[in-house]
This record gives sequence, C-alpha cells and structure tokens, in this order.
Amino acid sequence: MSWPSVRLGEHLVKLGSGVTPRGGDSVYVPEGTALIRSQNVYNNRFHNNGLAYISAAQAEKMKGVTVNAGDILLNITGDSVARCCGVPEDVLPARVNQHVMIIRPCPGSFDPSYLIYQLTGPFFQSTLLSIAGSGGTRKALTKAMIERLEMPKPEIGEQRRIAAILSAYDDLIENNRRRIALLEEAARQLYKEWFVRFRFPGYEHVELVDGVPAGWERQAIGEVADDISYGYTASADANIDGPKFLRITDIVKGQISWPDVPRCPIDERKAARFALVPGDVVVARTGATTGWARRIGRVREPAVFASYLVRFRFTDLINPTLAAIFMESESYKAMVWAGIGGSAQPNASAQLLAKPKLLVPPQQLQEAFAREVGAGQLLIDVLMEQIHGLSRARDLLLPRLMNGAITV
Repeated sequence: MSWPSVRLGEHLVKLGSGVTPRGGDSVYVPEGTALIRSQNVYNNRFHNNGLAYISAAQAEKMKGVTVNAGDILLNITGDSVARCCGVPEDVLPARVNQHVMIIRPCPGSFDPSYLIYQLTGPFFQSTLLSIAGSGGTRKALTKAMIERLEMPKPEIGEQRRIAAILSAYDDLIENNRRRIALLEEAARQLYKEWFVRFRFPGYEHVELVDGVPAGWERQAIGEVADDISYGYTASADANIDGPKFLRITDIVKGQISWPDVPRCPIDERKAARFALVPGDVVVARTGATTGWARRIGRVREPAVFASYLVRFRFTDLINPTLAAIFMESESYKAMVWAGIGGSAQPNASAQLLAKPKLLVPPQQLQEAFAREVGAGQLLIDVLMEQIHGLSRARDLLLPRLMNGAITV
C-alpha cells in the first residue's frame, strides 16, 4: 500500500530546540522543573539518568521551551544526534536544553507514537544521520532539515494501529528492564545486609575487630584484579561486521542494552587485546559520569571496549558480582571523586579507579553470596535474551509497517 507523503513542517504545532542555562551545573537544583538533555533521549526510550532540575525562576525564563505531554524529543547535535523518543508524563513539568528539539504534531494529523517510530525506523535514522553530517565537522540537525522531511501519512486511525503494535513490543521490553532493575536492586540490598551491616549468615558467632569481622581483609580494587586496562579508540557502526563495541553511552544505570551496542572494525590482534568477557567490569574514566554507578557495567557478552572505559578483570580472591556491586556503590564513587578533586573536566586514571578499598570476606561467605544472587543473575540473562529477541522482532516488523508492506 502506498501512503501519501507530506512535508513534516506543515503538520507541526511546534518545532524548536531549547536553551542551556548559564552557569552549567551550578544552576541545577535537587528538585524542581526537569531539564531534559541529550543524555536522556534514546531511540524509543527516555532515560532518567543524569536528569537535571532547575528552579522555578529559571523555568519561567525558559517557558518558551516548555515540554508538553505527547511531545516528541529529538537529539540534534553530537554523537547522539537523531535519537528520538517521547516524554514520560512523570517527568513533567520540563524544559529542554539546546541539544534537544521539541516536535509537537498537529492534533489529528500525526499520532506522536507513530511519528516517533517513523523517525527511529531504519529509513529516517539513515536519512537524519546523513543530513546531520552534511554541514560540517560536527553532526547537527536544524529546524529547516526537519521541516523538509517527507513523511508518509496514513489516516490517523491507521497510524494509531501501527503504533499500538510496535508499542506492545516496547512495553514487554520495558517490563523486562524493570524486572532486571528489581533483581539487581535485590542483589545490592543483600550485599549491604551482609557486607555493610555485617548481618551475614553466622554473624552472631564472629567477633568484630576494629569494626570489621575477624578474618576479613580490606584490599584495594587493584589488589584483587589481575587485569586493569584502557580501551580502544575506534568509530562505531551498527551495520558493519565486527565485534560489539561498548562505549560509555551504552551503559545506563549500570545496565547494558546489548542489542543496541554497535560494532566496530578491528583486527584480530587488537580484538584480543581489548576483549571483554563475561565477568569483567567496565568503568567510565572521564567526564561528569566518572566512577558513577550508572556508568559502571557488568559484562555479560563478548565485546571490545572504548577508550573512555577501564576494564577490570578479577582474580579468584574476589567474586566478580561482589566486586561489581561495591563499585556501583556511593562509597566507591566518593573515593574516586575525592581523588579527582575539583577538576572542571573530571578524568580518572586506571590507577585512581583501582585505588578504593573494599572488604574481602572469606571465600566461603563469598561463595554463599554468589549462590544467593546466582538465580537472579541467571534470570537476568534470560530477560536480557528476551529483550534481544523482542528488539529484533520489533526492528524487523517496524519498516514493513512503516512503508505499508504490512497493513493493519
């Protein structure tokens, strides 16, 4: 079926990017009006990681870039250019900064969810990335570029039916992600109970010496890891052959969405040198997310890793899950940032990331902990595999629905 195409700009109520408040991080407040930035916008998914907030006074100054329910968010600059999603209502009230564009379709003309799926489909992703790179060294999309897009426009009921089918896949994917988050939180709470509050099995019969159970040792991360390495500098491309290429931006709240991780060209020698294997832990070493839990990832699939990450591979002295949970903690982040100091552009060396000390309990207790969280880890692997299958099915279906090859 062939649908009529229309010029997108003629069917929008609003199209425009926001502004970034002067003062950078210094103007952000603990709570208030949300300021949506490019790091919050992923294809078909909004991430709360790094969501900033501004005061009521600042929000009033930015009322011209107010985000409404049903608005579409599009990243327009940098490496995340062309990523697109809707805005969750629980994020509102909100504004956007200069790197994010608001797209607000005319009611009855375009269904917002349909439009998002069109913009995140292979045809328009390829188109947007192509035109974004045509104007200079920095990728950027302009208002005029978006206005000129020729968008297929089935009748509104058809749009809603298409969006409902694709949304069913995304709802299942999101449900799995929520279950994964709950399982990981359960493991973190067990860690705190056993290794922070010291209420582990048999704790009643263990003496505390200087506030630490007898027989436990405090050791630096570097002392229980036999491989600490920087990553590889390369360009990523989702459509080439090669190993998956894990970057800082692929780690969100400690979770890695493996189906979304791009690939990179690399020869066998370098692939072996920069290889990740299940059990490894990678940590962001530069930027505002250095050492933060949302940028620490546990590796579950083979890959290579980018230069802004540091790989930790642990010895038999420590269970990898136990080490990873410690490195996701606020105490680890605080130790790293104490070493960084007040730098405007935080940058942690591998040595600094390996310096914080953790308590290493006896092997028997580590093994008991691994058993307790092991079932949850296995379920996480199953859920991740389901996410992969659902994502693959959705991505195969999406272009066929969007070009009218399949009608609903």
